[in-house]
Amino acid sequence: MLGVGAFRDGKILGMAGASADSPIMWQIGINVMPEAEGLGIAKMLVKLLKNEIIRRGILPFYGTAISHLASQSVALGSGFHPAWIELAAMRASQG
Repeated sequence: MLGVGAFRDGKILGMAGASADSPIMWQIGINVMPEAEGLGIAKMLVKLLKNEIIRRGILPFYGTAISHLASQSVALGSGFHPAWIELAAMRASQG
């Protein structure tokens, strides 16, 4: 539905995009080129996109896995707060 990008010297460093998961909620995704990791580009792009989505009257959300620490850092640094956590468990084998 909407996207933003970061460029340097005509080369793309990263992009964030929003998909319409419902009429009232858009999910944000981000990708940063390996050579641009650690520059704060992901947080900047996600924050810009989040703010524009809110300005349009839509609820933005950013989904990440509990094990993906870099993605969690981007979410928190962009102003998102955890709303729920999903856990899965398996029964131990009875030997």
